[in-house]
Amino acid sequence: MQVFAILALLVFQDKLLPGEKMTRWASLFLVLSIMAVSVLAGTVQGAMASGSQKTSELTIYVPGNPEGGFDKSGQALRRALVASGLVEKVNILRSPGAGGLIALANFIESRRDDPSAVFIGGRTTVGATFFNNSAVSLDDVTPIARLTRPRIVLAVRNDSFIQDFGDLVEAMSTPNAQALQWTGGSSGSIDEILIWAIADQLGYARDQMRYVPTPGGGTAAVKRFLDIDNAINVSSYEEIAEYVELGRVRIIAVAGASKLAGIAAAPLAEFGLQFTNSDWRGVFAPPGITQQQQSNLQAMFRTMTEGDIWQAERSRYGWEPAWLDTAAFIAFLRDENIAVSRDMTRAVAEAEDADVGTRFASVMMRQYRWAIGAVLLSLGLIALMIWQRYHNNWRERAMARELEAARSDAEKIRTQLDQTQSEAAQHINESFTKWGLTPAEAEIAWMLFF
Repeated sequence: MQVFAILALLVFQDKLLPGEKMTRWASLFLVLSIMAVSVLAGTVQGAMASGSQKTSELTIYVPGNPEGGFDKSGQALRRALVASGLVEKVNILRSPGAGGLIALANFIESRRDDPSAVFIGGRTTVGATFFNNSAVSLDDVTPIARLTRPRIVLAVRNDSFIQDFGDLVEAMSTPNAQALQWTGGSSGSIDEILIWAIADQLGYARDQMRYVPTPGGGTAAVKRFLDIDNAINVSSYEEIAEYVELGRVRIIAVAGASKLAGIAAAPLAEFGLQFTNSDWRGVFAPPGITQQQQSNLQAMFRTMTEGDIWQAERSRYGWEPAWLDTAAFIAFLRDENIAVSRDMTRAVAEAEDADVGTRFASVMMRQYRWAIGAVLLSLGLIALMIWQRYHNNWRERAMARELEAARSDAEKIRTQLDQTQSEAAQHINESFTKWGLTPAEAEIAWMLFF
């Protein structure tokens, strides 16, 4: 650029203003002006080039089942990133289980130092880390940004006798309260945490709230909920919205202080219940990426969230905007770890003291009733076979003892009989002697009488 400026000055002197010479200060001013314009033009051009450049491929790790809350977030990210021209191709890898820890461990192991992959995390991921005493956590990945806050709702089947949250509170106060079953995502998820908060603030013991968790949440959790009588489902709105629209599910309350657009159910705050531990969704990069790569990913997602396409996705699923850049997100995660650790410590202590019968009842889920029935029937048949074999062995041993006793009695009788016969023969011989019989006569007498 500097060379261009000098050449431009020479041309300006010799060609454009022939016969005139510029002063030294005027020449210097012209050179500096041209250099400044050149540098500015280069900066703008570089920024335009950087803005127009898009990532060729990105892989999003979803720690949940298809159509679950995390999966809905992953799909929305794919549509927004591709449609806005920020990424050419987006792949989604789903890996449910253990509250997202299986996907997290796979992400850390397989994508280290790779800026072309991100992991979707949330409050459930933090809770699962403490609930499972996991060796991996969100501390092992690189925070990029927090994106949204999903709305958590309480719902019942459309044929339920519970019409609103007031009916639910009344049902929880009856002697048959334990007939109610609460369903939701993985153990330690935001769903279960909300149930604990409701129990605490209404004055119920947590072990009275029969919770049926579904690892990975999503469609599997909704199907389980729909198959259980007297069930109350706790989930993010996007997971159950389809069934609300179909008229199969009725939302009876919304966590938080405000209503959910298009939903008539009142927020829990109207019933005096406070729930500050709301869910959130954020994106994380693998460990080992550079600070520049981290900044590039943050800029890409920031641009995406400002676009109309992402705004439409957010409105579609009822997500509240919750953008936090990398620095603020890291501070937020520190507070999350403290809050979740406190809640989980109490939960684990109460779970260890819970009644065993209650835990067993939670396992007896209707979705598995046939499998459980088959297992119990098989165990019953095995027990019957063992009992029959034991009974037959017992009878055989009893008969053997009786046979041995009979043989012993017969031996005694035979011995007594031989003794009697010997005594009788001796007595007869004595009589023959007294009678004066000769040996020949005695032998004839034995032949006649015996």
